[in-house]
Amino acid sequence: MHDTFLFENIKKAVFTLCENNAIKRLTYINVSVYVESHVNEVALYNKLKDSNSNLIGDWTKVAVEHNNPKRLTATINQIEGD
Repeated sequence: MHDTFLFENIKKAVFTLCENNAIKRLTYINVSVYVESHVNEVALYNKLKDSNSNLIGDWTKVAVEHNNPKRLTATINQIEGD
């Protein structure tokens, strides 16, 4: 259940960053999450794509690192796009 909140917060932050930086197509995102988090590349990609298929698509690569020392916290390390 906690990962549900984490997914939602990542999604909001990604969409805000893309809007603020005029990114219309997200090509790459790298996120760090807690070691025991269930957030993974496929699940995060699907969550983002389901929310905004114009921004996220086959052109998007998602990388998730499980090295964040804080529970229920994610760090967006990098985003790239057009």
